[in-house]
Amino acid sequence: MNTEHTREIVHTHGVYAAVHDLVYRAARRLTDLRILEGMRLTLGTVDRSFLDADASGWGFLDRETLLACVGARALDMNEAFVEQATGRGDRCYGVMIGDELASYGWYSTRPTPVTDDLILHFDPSYAYMYKGYTRSEHRGKRLHGIGMARALAALTAEGRKGLVSFVESNNFASLRSCHRLGYQEFGRLFATRAQGRYRTYATPGCEIYDFRVEPVSTVSANLEARAA
Repeated sequence: MNTEHTREIVHTHGVYAAVHDLVYRAARRLTDLRILEGMRLTLGTVDRSFLDADASGWGFLDRETLLACVGARALDMNEAFVEQATGRGDRCYGVMIGDELASYGWYSTRPTPVTDDLILHFDPSYAYMYKGYTRSEHRGKRLHGIGMARALAALTAEGRKGLVSFVESNNFASLRSCHRLGYQEFGRLFATRAQGRYRTYATPGCEIYDFRVEPVSTVSANLEARAA
């Protein structure tokens, strides 16, 4: 047990959070359990200060721009990821500072892999936000929140109702950041694997957004059945 990590959680987020983290990490070691907090962000809930921030340099980035950037260190993505994501039709919204991609997030409107084994489904009238990242030298400038708020505005202008996303239930710093931006939780997703088989469950609040995860094997079997 990492006692320093636990003490930090107690200090920052309280005893209940620390207990949840300990139990959750123990369960993950035993059954590969995942508990994901489903969240929604709309123009009606977003903190307007993020929208009012300087907009220069922000926008959707094309494949060629992204491929030119991924050779840099500390971007948390590579050429293979860019090719796969853009091949699915996903889009990256980010900010260029000079010739450097400083912060970005990815947005999808179709079922999207969340691990090698699980795919997230959601109401396509929303966009799913995933893989947000800010280079270390640009952290502390609220770029991650500004990027999500501006992407939300751009996608809403295209006809989307808002954004959906998830945060792992023991990632308390990210949960706090999302709440500060204006995200509202609507339900939880559970996925656990035992003896090579996944079991998944979505709480009732997820139903309105068709928010659920399925094993890749189940999705592939369903597609094959439809094609037959």
